[in-house]
Amino acid sequence: MSSENLRTCFQIINAYLYLSAIEFLQNYGESLCRSFCDLLKDITNEGQVQVLKVVEIALKVSPILGAHMFQPLLPAVFRGVVDGERYPVVMSTYLGIMGRVLLQNFSFFSSLLSQMASECNQEMDQLLGSVIEMWVDRMDNITQPERRKLSSLALLSLLPSDNNVIQDKFCGIINISVEALHDVMTEDPETGTFKDCMLMIHFEEPKLSDEEEPPTEQDKRKKL
Repeated sequence: MSSENLRTCFQIINAYLYLSAIEFLQNYGESLCRSFCDLLKDITNEGQVQVLKVVEIALKVSPILGAHMFQPLLPAVFRGVVDGERYPVVMSTYLGIMGRVLLQNFSFFSSLLSQMASECNQEMDQLLGSVIEMWVDRMDNITQPERRKLSSLALLSLLPSDNNVIQDKFCGIINISVEALHDVMTEDPETGTFKDCMLMIHFEEPKLSDEEEPPTEQDKRKKL
């Protein structure tokens, strides 16, 4: 199949994930994961990103079931982070997936860390330290403000732990969080105060100009 045809398939899959994530993943998650595992063995970097974006959306709309269904793919993502994937766009996508798992499904992240530590013949704390170090070092690979914010929130969620490895990385985590804050904070001209431009007030309908099309039902599902 052509890459153009594959891109269309991904768009259809993404639409179904937004439309009815649980039902779609329960019916097609396993076969989709097998197809993706085969695809990733022989595909361009751009193709890898397209595949991983589908996984990212699955985690976004259903953090528990998404992680369970795509579990066979996640060790490769974990290894890519630890090894310092050299293609920035691929690394950015890896970190987006890791951020979602860490932030929204911590128990799964812990079990994945344990599995990878066993495979790499390392202590869990040692491997976690390597992940955090690489994550902080490669934050500049992430250009999208939403992914930068996600990474910061994910790493900040580790700080309440009394784990010495995490505490040793405190300065690096705080530094990237401050950078992410600068990316997402904007000044409100009316009040002169700063606010996070990525926060969304529930049920807030944007004011449309005469030329703009009103949002479709699919747009509303994406926003949700």
